[in-house]
Formats: sequence, C-alpha cells, structure tokens
Amino acid sequence: MKCIPLSIKFLIFVFTFSLVSACASKAPSKKQQARSSVVSAASGNASFTRPSVKSVSNVSENDKKKYELALIYLQDGELLLADKALLEISRKYPSMVGPIINRGIIAMKEGRWEVAEKLFLNAQIHSPSNPEVFNYLGVTYRQQGKFGDAKRVYLQAIKQDEKFASAYLNLGILFDMYLSEYELAKKYYLEYQALAPEDPKVKTWLLDIDQRLQARN
Repeated sequence: MKCIPLSIKFLIFVFTFSLVSACASKAPSKKQQARSSVVSAASGNASFTRPSVKSVSNVSENDKKKYELALIYLQDGELLLADKALLEISRKYPSMVGPIINRGIIAMKEGRWEVAEKLFLNAQIHSPSNPEVFNYLGVTYRQQGKFGDAKRVYLQAIKQDEKFASAYLNLGILFDMYLSEYELAKKYYLEYQALAPEDPKVKTWLLDIDQRLQARN
C-alpha cells in the first residue's frame, strides 16, 4: 500500500460506465463509445481532493490522518471503506469540501449518478467558485440525460477558470456524442487540445468529426 504525499496529487481514473441514455437523441457509435470512458477534471484527471485546513478551522491532527487513510482506501479501490471514513469526517466537519467531492467521485465510480449529483451540489454550496465541482456536476447531469444542465455547468467551470481544460473536453463530448452539434464539438476539442497538447486522443476525434462534417455537407 503506497502512501499519498501531503501535496495535491491528481490521480488518473478511467471510468467504464456506459453513457448511453434513454434521453439521448441517438446512441453513440462503437467508435464514439471510446469517448464514453472520459470523466475528467483538472488536466483530464480525476482527483482526490485534499483537506483544506484554511477553509475549516480546528481540524485535529487525528482527523487529518483519518482523511489521508480514506484517500488511501480510495486509491486502492476500497470504496466502501473510503466512503464510510469520508462520511464520518463530513459529519464532523460539514463545511470541508474535500470529503464531499471524494464521496461524489465514489458515487460516480459506482454509477450512482443521482447521489453524485446531490453530493456535488452540496460541495458547490461550500465551494461556489470551484471549477472542479462544476465539471463533476456536469458529468452527473450528462449521465442522466440532462444535457442543458450539463452544458450550463461546464460553461460555468470555464467562467471560473478559462484554462480549466477538462471543461472544454467535456463540452466537446457533449456536443459530439449527445447533441450532434459537430461544429461546436470541434471548437471545444480544439480549445482543449490547445490547453492539453500532450493528450493524443483528441486528434483522432477531430479527424472523425471532420469526416462527419464532410459527409453532412
């Protein structure tokens, strides 16, 4: 079991949930389904948020250690243990946003989208300018077929941080896979690519969109 450093660390997770929704205008093709695994936050990575001592006073050293242990459980895939530990911390420090976000991440990994939505809405109350929260919330809306709401909160994430790459990526996915607005999808993929040029997958997606736009014309 590896220890997590005290500094903020982003961890990559590949989610394998199907994004096909009964509310979608049409099901994605097999080629597009490769995109269905993308659930991203800062720099395309899902994160385990560290506790913020600045925003929550009187956090004991013992509780900080409990939080670190909860993140280790999360990293090791022990979701039940992680969720139990995070819930205990949230009850003791209800305004600490980190445990709330991480419980939302657990709910997403388990496909409990309505629960995840409620958790991120709660996190938003305590951290109203956090683009990461808006981005995760957009994913929960998208998964439930609430495409208008997803678009709104992704744009809100960009409003909070114009360089928040993952919001551009998720907007591209939304317009590409669910709304079939390929020009807008291309626009946001390109903006994401400019912010994250090391990510190779979007280049293929852009070629796919260009082919579909040519076929449409």
